[in-house]
Amino acid sequence: MARIRSRLLPFAPLLFLNFLFFTEKVKSLVVSSAPNPEVGVMRYFVIPLVGLSIGATIFLLLFKWEKSDDLAARCEMLLQGKEKKFLLGLTFIFLLLHLALSLSSYFTHHLGFFDFGVYDAKIWQISVAPNLEEKLKIASTGHLQPILILYSLGYSLVDFPGILLILQALATLSGVIPLYLLCKRKTDNSLIIVGLTLLYLLYPPLAFNSIVDFHPDHLYIPILLWAFYFAEENKYITLLPFLLLGCLIKEPYVLGAAFFGIYLLWRHKSLVFGLCILSFCLVLFYEVTFHVLPQTTFPQSEKTILQGSDFSYLGSSPLSILSNTMLHPLSFLKRILQVPKLRFPFFVLYPFIFLPLLRIKEFVPAFPFLLIPLLSTNLHHQNVASQYTAGIIPPLFVGLILLFVWVKDRFGQRIVFALLTLMVVLSLSLNLAHSPLPFSVNFWSKSWSFGRWHYSNYFKREHEKQLEKAIDLIPKDARLKVVIHSGIYHKRLFHRFDFDCFPKGLENADYLILDNTRGYLFCDQRVSETEYLDKVNQIKQNPRFNRIFDRSGILVFKRKPISNTARLLIPPSNSYVGVRALLFHPQTLQSDFFQRDHQ
Repeated sequence: MARIRSRLLPFAPLLFLNFLFFTEKVKSLVVSSAPNPEVGVMRYFVIPLVGLSIGATIFLLLFKWEKSDDLAARCEMLLQGKEKKFLLGLTFIFLLLHLALSLSSYFTHHLGFFDFGVYDAKIWQISVAPNLEEKLKIASTGHLQPILILYSLGYSLVDFPGILLILQALATLSGVIPLYLLCKRKTDNSLIIVGLTLLYLLYPPLAFNSIVDFHPDHLYIPILLWAFYFAEENKYITLLPFLLLGCLIKEPYVLGAAFFGIYLLWRHKSLVFGLCILSFCLVLFYEVTFHVLPQTTFPQSEKTILQGSDFSYLGSSPLSILSNTMLHPLSFLKRILQVPKLRFPFFVLYPFIFLPLLRIKEFVPAFPFLLIPLLSTNLHHQNVASQYTAGIIPPLFVGLILLFVWVKDRFGQRIVFALLTLMVVLSLSLNLAHSPLPFSVNFWSKSWSFGRWHYSNYFKREHEKQLEKAIDLIPKDARLKVVIHSGIYHKRLFHRFDFDCFPKGLENADYLILDNTRGYLFCDQRVSETEYLDKVNQIKQNPRFNRIFDRSGILVFKRKPISNTARLLIPPSNSYVGVRALLFHPQTLQSDFFQRDHQ
């Protein structure tokens, strides 16, 4: 009997499948937060549960199997001295896959206004700005992003926005280099080195950062991995330029750099560098948030900024936020412990069964990026298929390295092999549930994620050919204002000084282009079919617009010529408007930039 129990023990995790009987109850929890509860419960409950059951069973089988040590040793011998070849091969395969997907979406017109169009326009405006002051002003509108000035240099060399996607994939996957160096510094175990690289490449948040639209946030992944490497080498002077470069990406990463200072204080006992980085970055974050950005976007007080933010419920000043958090912790926790918000930490930590949290010192730099989606009232911040995971990836994998080294020293090669296998199974199951890669149901089913990641988005059909014809009707003149449907992108539409996202800016638009097949959207918000079509019908009946294209659900409207219209030619010195101001704060646009009389 004892022998039978011993043989059956590895299959005990399959009992977890009994929890599938609670699927309907789980669905009732996500119904209010997921646009498609059936997909939501499959993505965050059924598939992860099945993956955990299978992975844990394999883990126990390897743990109990007497020949597991021999198998692990053979794998180690196979990889010994060939780590670089394996890493280069794996990275090259994933790079080709990422580039194939991202560039296909570009060439087949399946990118959109948010956020590829936004960043393309912003970088283009920086590239044509006449002086450094104007470039800095545009780069600091909406978000502090001086790093975009470097990207604009590429626009000066080649008129091809797709270069952003190429650079994004290269930078994101280049993280394997510092990851490899960190592994080599901590261990010579080839199994750990190659295994962690495979986990890095399979990690769905990495794929979303590499493939989805364009965001400069992706740069933070290799930058922070290099900072960790130089910290482990005790080369604190060398890591400073990397942290500074990270601060130039976006203001949240200034906060990330501040927490890296805490990591240096706690993990490396570097009092001078840790305190200097922490204090400098906190002051910089405060100045950027409450003084720099209000001046480049639109002037407002500290209180107004906080009250209008996604964290306004916390308090109206930094001091009140601190006091409210300390005095009312239960209310604070209640805001965090909500199903929609908890999906975010679950998604980023599930493939590693939450073990990186055991390496809390290394995980400290990820705290701001884990707290932002948990504290924010903005649903976009809780979107795992986005750039908001970029700041979590480096600390997570650095913690994994040290965790595996500890497991190897404490329990031996067999447990390392079994644990790596478990994490690969969990990573594959998470890819199946939610990923832009062909491993995912997203890729094959249009009912998942509104077809956002479906393979049809990488092919040019008759509809896209009609869209090309419609776009060609809109002049390249950068002074003309175009209002664009959220699901449409083409450089012809975004390489201009004034544009807006439907239905904003219609009162002074020269052209309007819509694609009714790409979602009933007002900017990036889904609305009902009735509300959307009512707005479209109003435009059709508006005597100030001529409909010049109407095929396959694609519409182009042109404003009728108006007599005595004075259009000011935009002088080079003041003709550049930050894209975020155009989109989100149109009240800041003054007549000294654009003068029109459409009355």
